[in-house]
Amino acid sequence: MVTLKTSLALFFAMSFGAFAQSQTCSVVDVDNAANDNFTPFAGRVPVTGKWQKTYGIRPVASGEVAAVLINNSGLVSNQYSSAMLWPTTATLGMTVTVNGEPAPMYEVTATKYLYLTPALKAVDGMVIFQVPFQITGATATLEFVGGNCDVSVTVPVAQNAPGFYGGPLIQDVSSGAINGPNSPLIGVNGYGYIAIYGYGLGQLTSAVPAGVPAPMAANPLQGTSVTLAVDGGQPAEVLYAGIAPGSIGQYEVIAQVPSSTAPEFAYHQAFLFVNGTQVAGFNYWVEFSYCR
Repeated sequence: MVTLKTSLALFFAMSFGAFAQSQTCSVVDVDNAANDNFTPFAGRVPVTGKWQKTYGIRPVASGEVAAVLINNSGLVSNQYSSAMLWPTTATLGMTVTVNGEPAPMYEVTATKYLYLTPALKAVDGMVIFQVPFQITGATATLEFVGGNCDVSVTVPVAQNAPGFYGGPLIQDVSSGAINGPNSPLIGVNGYGYIAIYGYGLGQLTSAVPAGVPAPMAANPLQGTSVTLAVDGGQPAEVLYAGIAPGSIGQYEVIAQVPSSTAPEFAYHQAFLFVNGTQVAGFNYWVEFSYCR
């Protein structure tokens, strides 16, 4: 015999179940967090105070800083890596794994998506993390656990996905001066050395655990070609392209400025290519040229 109490209990249980099902967490966007298509800190021109965004599920690559938008995440606060520039292995309210391997986190936010346009009203969370360096295979499974979420999505794997927060971070190797493209430009001596820092350049010769400082020994890229051209195509010799020794998650490209760079005391342009595709451009200042 079904009593009124039993009927009400069944009704509320079914209603709650339907509500819970309607609130299922889902991934609605996977993108490169350090390129010009996604984040407010990627150097794009805002449109009415927001940043243009094309949504979709995109490939990921070794060492990439990826950003994921989540529907019904249950996130209620923003949490960030204490180092900001480098990721953390600490839990920031949500854990992420890539093919079962923990991914170091940059931030887990409940509001940052509001800066994007067109807006996705259902989206209530953003997760930014670094893809482990040595992922293999044609696809990768990303899993998100925390808040309302215990959800996974399978995405294609690309050979590389270069990205630069606000543009390349540039250093004059000789003096140690460092800056981004929005800061006063560094002075580089003709035939001096320049270093460029970024993310997502691809697999390394030797495996490096994600989220911890890289060994100080050189560890170049494997299967990826990196070139640098200055002043309309003049090649700059790339001396090293790989993980930045001692860094957490950063890649480093070291190149030598051609001795024929002219004029002195002037701005010059440089363009970075990965596997033949231009991925970044920046200006640098030549103080003076000299011969070897």
